[in-house]
Amino acid sequence: MTAKPTDINKIFASNAPATSIRDPDIANAGKYQLGWVNERPPYQTFNYAQNKVDRALSHINEYGVSEWDSETSYPLGGWARSTVDGNVYVSLTVSNQNNEPSASSSQWISLYSDVFSNFLTLDGVGSGLDADKVQGLDADFSSLLNSSGYQKLPGGLIIQWGLTTTNATTIFPIAFPVYCRVVVGNDYGTFSGNTFNPSTVSASSFTLLTAQTGRYIAIGH
Repeated sequence: MTAKPTDINKIFASNAPATSIRDPDIANAGKYQLGWVNERPPYQTFNYAQNKVDRALSHINEYGVSEWDSETSYPLGGWARSTVDGNVYVSLTVSNQNNEPSASSSQWISLYSDVFSNFLTLDGVGSGLDADKVQGLDADFSSLLNSSGYQKLPGGLIIQWGLTTTNATTIFPIAFPVYCRVVVGNDYGTFSGNTFNPSTVSASSFTLLTAQTGRYIAIGH
């Protein structure tokens, strides 16, 4: 791994007068692309080249992603930061040129509003991860950690628990969105010794064959 150099934001020839920094293409068109042959480059040209490299490195170091410009042809998946709204965008097309990202939704997708928005949907206090969907996968990790509560898991599985009372029907802390697969439990207290036997189970509640006080765990989705 290459270590980050010190003084990366120090720009070569940043204090030099304008006459000491000169683009070689001004005097000889195409020279910048051609490079040196066997001549000795003037110091102004050397200052220009080194200054340009240092400014580019410093720019990327500060922003992480370079600013969008109209000259660059961005490939599919290329990144650029819009100078209009400051957001980072990803190119949706090949040879993407002269399309300002914040104004070209068919050419660019915003990492913040379009991609990361799936991670920014609030699930409520204590959810652990503020997300409803991660690439289409249910990823709601919210929970209620009380004597009667629940825990949501990736993929949509939900585990619930609580206490039954002498009433025959017990309401789950939250209704299962689709189905309750199983309810198991044990009895305690006054009705100790009775068999924990649910006779009817729905997505929102279950009914014991015999009213009794007990503890239960329910699993569903």
